[in-house]
Amino acid sequence: MTLTSNSVAARLGVRSGVDIIICAMATLEIFGGKAGVTKKEIQLEMKQAKSYYNSGYMNNFGRNLASLIKAKKINQLGSDSYALSAAERKQLEAQLADAE
Repeated sequence: MTLTSNSVAARLGVRSGVDIIICAMATLEIFGGKAGVTKKEIQLEMKQAKSYYNSGYMNNFGRNLASLIKAKKINQLGSDSYALSAAERKQLEAQLADAE
């Protein structure tokens, strides 16, 4: 079963810009099969979580992305390529397991 960003956001309890970035990346990587994603792909996927998206999240996008890298929740693969860390992906897969 494939979940939409909106469904993933609901299951993860998205409440902030950091949360919705993780939600978008989880949707793209876990349900979309992507090995890495660009900033643009993350931003577009964030907007798909219509019940949770707030346009203000884009104002802090860069800062939120940097904080996720610093917290080791995501890895920067290249200048514009990111992936969930192994530990974060494992945790998200467990949270979303009943959806697959």
